[in-house]
Amino acid sequence: MEIMVKWTVHGLEMAALATIVLGFGASATTSILAATRGVKSDRYVDLRRNVARTILIALELLIAADILRSLVLEQSLMSLAVLAALIGIRTFLSFSIDVELDGCWPWERARLRPCTTPEVQNLPFLRDEDKFRSQATVAPSRPPPLPRDYK
Repeated sequence: MEIMVKWTVHGLEMAALATIVLGFGASATTSILAATRGVKSDRYVDLRRNVARTILIALELLIAADILRSLVLEQSLMSLAVLAALIGIRTFLSFSIDVELDGCWPWERARLRPCTTPEVQNLPFLRDEDKFRSQATVAPSRPPPLPRDYK
């Protein structure tokens, strides 16, 4: 059992390394191809987004490897404390990269996404500007005005 877990941990770490190397290579290739084809886009921003997504996936794999190592192979309080510190640091990094990618806090993401489902579009209390919010909107939504016959 212990040997299988060790190999699994090493496999997860190698998968994280391969994810970073291959993801960076694919991102750079995509950016270079876009440049040679004359695509009108911000290639630097696209490259950063793709590399950041790659790093997020690799961080998730490394967290899984650390959990397995700490809880199955090295069962001690010191190992658990190191695991907590590593997960805290990696979670902070993931959170920071996620905010960098989306340009907003995670709890604002749902509010900033356009409402496209028919059920949401047909709600009577939703204003027209709320139905088609843009990604750049960060102002909080106001409640709808009361009807004139409200007393």
